[in-house]
Order: sequence, then structure tokens, then C-alpha cells
Amino acid sequence: MDGEAAGQQNQVAQQGQDVDSFQTLRNAIGWLAFGLPWAVFFGFWIIFSHHQFACLLPIGDKLPDSLSGYYYSPIRDVFVGAMCSAGVFLFFYRVPDDLERWLTNLAGLCAVLIALFPTTRPALPASSCGPVIPKGMQSAPSWSAMVHAVSLVVLMVAIASVILLWRSKEPEGRRSRKWYNACAISMFIAGALALIQECFFDKQIDNLAPWLFYAEVTAFLAFGVAWFVNGRPIRQLWNSLKAAGKSLKAAGKSLAKAIPQRRSTQPAGAGAGPDR
Repeated sequence: MDGEAAGQQNQVAQQGQDVDSFQTLRNAIGWLAFGLPWAVFFGFWIIFSHHQFACLLPIGDKLPDSLSGYYYSPIRDVFVGAMCSAGVFLFFYRVPDDLERWLTNLAGLCAVLIALFPTTRPALPASSCGPVIPKGMQSAPSWSAMVHAVSLVVLMVAIASVILLWRSKEPEGRRSRKWYNACAISMFIAGALALIQECFFDKQIDNLAPWLFYAEVTAFLAFGVAWFVNGRPIRQLWNSLKAAGKSLKAAGKSLAKAIPQRRSTQPAGAGAGPDR
């Protein structure tokens, strides 16, 4: 019996480790998606630009008009590494739901294709923001840009579909449904903005701001937030803080009760000095 009980305990411990590994993988995907825009944009400004405040504002035509355009900047290794990592995590993401598994596998494949097949080199004017594009770096061929664009669209559609699938599994009235709705709507708005910019904006409007950059950042942030909501690390942290606060409050009350009791049980004159 002791051996059987030990075996059951080991099995439970192994299941707990599997759950922790799955949770870590899920949170890593969320952090990669949420942190990529900040790492690329601010990383470029901090490390490679001339640290001018005007170069920190994503307006005008001084910087690449998309996250993908930073492939041609000195920060491209961060972009490629983050996309490949997210792609591998998504591809090996395993859940019981077949549809969700196929969607995440498709999204993972597209993330790797985005990293391996760059978009065309952005046409930037002479800028005081620093070495945006290293000299002599050639633009990718048009077919590579086509693979890149199609992969990006499929990636966003697949992730938005996963978010809607998660929403459908949540009971009515749960707050996470609202988060999923907001994230899915944000991704569809980002896709609509990218499509409108590509089809209807003329060069003058294009030069006002990096519209595609706005769309991609919105989509990636929504992607990351949805995975956080699904993995619930924020909720776990909040619950841990609440539990710690309750424990401290209970300890304070116990201490407050203990001090008067100790004083009341102290013998009379115990605190007085010696008679002279």
C-alpha cells in the first residue's frame, strides 16, 4: 500500500509539473506578443538612435512605417528572435480542443514565416534619428514581401479566431468575456486600418504617420492581453496580493489584541522601580 500511495503521489506531482509547464508556456507567448512592440521601438531609440525626443514619437516618416520594417534596422535580431520564439511556442502549444490546436499551430507557422521572409525595405528620407537602415542592406524581393504579408494576415486571423473560441467557452457574465471581446475587436480594427492604409491612403497621408505600425502594435498588444487573460497571471498576482494583505491585516488585529491582554495580566507594580 505504501508503494501504491507513493506512486499516486508521484503521479499527482508530475501532473502538477505539467500544469506549471503549460502555464509557463502560455504566459511566455503572451509576454512575447505584448513585449515585442516595446522592445523593438524603444530598444531602437535607446540603443541606436541619437536620443532625440522627436525620434521617440511614432509620427511622420523618419522611422519605418511598420514593425516588420524594423527588420532593416540594427534591432532586427530582436524582431526575428521574438517572432521565431513565439512561432515555436505556438506550434508546440497543445490543448485538448482540436480546433484551437490547429489554429495555434497555423499561427506558429505564420510567425516563423514572418521572421524568415522579410517585407520590402522601407523608403526613408535622410533622418537625424540615427542609423535606421544600415548602408548596403538590400531589400527583400517582392515574392518575399508577399509571403510576409499573407503570413501576417493569417497569423492575426488565426489568433483572433482563438480569442473568439476562448470567449465562447466562458460562461455568461464573466469579466473575461469582455476582455476577449475587446481584444478581438481591437485586432479586427487593426486589420481594417492596415487594409484602408494600403488601399486608400495617398502618399501625403502615408507620410503623416506610420499607420501600419499603429495597426501592428494594436494587434500584438491585443494578442498579448488575451493570452494574459486566458493564462490569468494578472489575476493570480492580484489574488496573491489580496491574500497577503488579508494575512497582514489578521496579524495586525491579533497583535493589537495581544498587547492589551499582556498589559492586563502584568502584576501590579511590576513596572515600578525599586524602593529607595
